[in-house]
Amino acid sequence: MLKVSVIIPFKDYNQIFLNNLLALNYQEFRDFEVIIVDNSFKLKEILKQENITDKLNYELRIVNGDGNSRASARNIGILYSKNDIVLFLDADMLAHKNLITEHIMIYKKYKTKNIAVIGLELRINDLFILKNFDDYLNFINNIYLKYPKSRLNLKKREISWYKFLTGNLSSFKENFIKTGLFDRNFKTYGFEDLELGYRFYKLGINLIFNPLSVCYHLHPLNFKNRTKNKIESVKNLKLFYQKYQNPNILKILGINLFSKILYKSIPKTLINQIEKKLENYYFSNYHLTNNESRYIRFIEDIYVNYHFYNSFEKS
Repeated sequence: MLKVSVIIPFKDYNQIFLNNLLALNYQEFRDFEVIIVDNSFKLKEILKQENITDKLNYELRIVNGDGNSRASARNIGILYSKNDIVLFLDADMLAHKNLITEHIMIYKKYKTKNIAVIGLELRINDLFILKNFDDYLNFINNIYLKYPKSRLNLKKREISWYKFLTGNLSSFKENFIKTGLFDRNFKTYGFEDLELGYRFYKLGINLIFNPLSVCYHLHPLNFKNRTKNKIESVKNLKLFYQKYQNPNILKILGINLFSKILYKSIPKTLINQIEKKLENYYFSNYHLTNNESRYIRFIEDIYVNYHFYNSFEKS
């Protein structure tokens, strides 16, 4: 009988994190523990003040991190885990009630240890669901009533290593040990998970996507914070490349001829115009239509990746 250790790295407390813990009460699959790796060194006191621990119906363990990177925090969680399967959930990821069940179903279907499973992340920028916890539960647990049509066509399938994102990802504990855990040299934002995914791939551990294992990512970053994170990630991308000296890594991760042609051809004046348009959107209360939202997302991606590519070129 497979059992699961859910590992949540923690640093900054907010209401999203509190609801994350409460939502795990409603998991259909029950053979799991939750390990929070505390890099704030304040979590036990916070949970006591919020009177939250007595409201949880699963085993919760809090272990101190080392105050360093997310890679290091995840390693600590892996080493403290006591179950067959390790499942990573970010602190701002809110789990649908079947999230763990759907991970387990993939392991039962494939009947091999040489796999990892990644679920579907739906990004939510509007935090209205935090106003009332009952409304929040109704929202996330009736996801199929709200499923975007584009998501209905998603199939369970094997996907590439560069989709190895650890907000909703699991594998056998022994696979993480066998591949050498997360590289602690990745100290800033980004690519520490993809680099481990690359090692999984090199060892023949396949990544299986299950779109029915759903979590909501409540992470309302504006475009300036997204850009800051992407620029910060350049250091890790260079470290990733230097570790393997494989040009395909850079090509796959956005440093390629297409990017060069695109982002070198965009005039700075246009980027400034995009910035103004994004500022107007983020600092107004205007409600966008679906088409307008797609347009904003499109120009925001151009803005963010323009700065990412040019920062890489300059570094």
